[in-house]
Amino acid sequence: MVRLEVVSVGIVQGSSDVVLVFRAPHTGQLLVMGIGPFEGRAIAMGIERTEVPRPMTHDLLLKVLEALDARVQQVLIRDFQDGTFYASLFLEQKDGTVVEVDSRPSDAVALAVRAGAPVFCDPVVMALHGVQPDAEEEDGDGEEDDSPIH
Repeated sequence: MVRLEVVSVGIVQGSSDVVLVFRAPHTGQLLVMGIGPFEGRAIAMGIERTEVPRPMTHDLLLKVLEALDARVQQVLIRDFQDGTFYASLFLEQKDGTVVEVDSRPSDAVALAVRAGAPVFCDPVVMALHGVQPDAEEEDGDGEEDDSPIH
């Protein structure tokens, strides 16, 4: 499996499309996926550790898992079909049993960033849909823009 880190969540310039960008640290390869604006905001809030007066959906789900003595073990982006990425959320129960749950990648990532769980990608999916970053897409200082969606 290819380990990924979230690089950014943002709105594509000149449109209302929201994208989630991952990077494979060992290769620099990027995986870019379109997501909904609400999911983008949920991921950004999780990354920023934004405090809210009442739990949002992903915060609530994490609290439910904790109450059931389960934890988010990892997320796997496992497939790409007909323009859609597919993911699995792996949950570890108190007795060590691991349960795989089908999930939209954006929901799984929103939960993973809150739980501090790693995100992986199937190597075939990464090979077919990952891209190498272009030098022109980087800022003048050589660093990519990692500002979250607001």
